[in-house]
Amino acid sequence: MFVDGREIKALGLFKKNITPEWEDKANAEGCQLDAHKCLSADALNIHWENLILGLIGETVDENDNICGFRLVNQNKKGKANCKFEIWLRRKDTETANKIKSNVIEALAEGNSRVKASFKIVEEDFQQNLR
Repeated sequence: MFVDGREIKALGLFKKNITPEWEDKANAEGCQLDAHKCLSADALNIHWENLILGLIGETVDENDNICGFRLVNQNKKGKANCKFEIWLRRKDTETANKIKSNVIEALAEGNSRVKASFKIVEEDFQQNLR
């Protein structure tokens, strides 16, 4: 992704006073949900918008388990590849699975505007215990 001639490697949204690093005490005992996907620019925008709205509106995370979210540009050799990272406070599989389901539901809001090959589904997310 390029903006004003500068390459953007990642975009993120984290809760107030939480930095996007594992050394931050809010993240230190946590894990992340990752999804890797090749997306069109339009699909990427729709997914980003729906996930941010879900996080801000607290429909994705009802119990303050999410510390933040990052979208990482992993383009290699001309292929558009993105990595979605959802940073969680704890390494709890049950909580991670609930959040994963909520994220997929939030992303589905824009699915009518996204081609089938660019849709993100639950199987795309994996729990990464770091």
